[in-house]
Amino acid sequence: MTEEHIYIDTVYIHSYLLGRGNEEAHAAEQVKKALRMANRSKNICVIFPFVVIGELMNSIWRESISAADKKTAIGEFIDVLAKKRVDLKPPEAKSMKVAVDIKSEDSRLDDTDLLITAQALCDIHSTNLLTNDPNLIISEKIYEYEQSIKGRINRLKISEDIA
Repeated sequence: MTEEHIYIDTVYIHSYLLGRGNEEAHAAEQVKKALRMANRSKNICVIFPFVVIGELMNSIWRESISAADKKTAIGEFIDVLAKKRVDLKPPEAKSMKVAVDIKSEDSRLDDTDLLITAQALCDIHSTNLLTNDPNLIISEKIYEYEQSIKGRINRLKISEDIA
């Protein structure tokens, strides 16, 4: 069985840690599902790109919640990172180039979201990118670019749901 990497966008991990509404509940449930899948299978790994970590820390500190709640949320995230089959991943030069190439053809895409997506595209084992960004989900340029990448094992599913 081949390795599968599930990438998680900032909004999803933020919702998992601090979500309060219906949309956040769905995102949080998808993160829980991904973590359960990774826990059950040695072939599945949840990936948090470094960009997500920076965005997450920034968004937690900007939340209008107490300092204690912020510290608790960050502690919970550290606990998630300590789990087996969860990893942090820095962007590589190749993924940065992919982000620039796609951005030059589709300017609607946010820079950091595109870098996260490019990381997933350049990872031949990636299977999912959990995000609720409609521009990423429907981008034909991302799909076209994925088709040009040699060596990908699976098609990358960019969506709001894990499966």
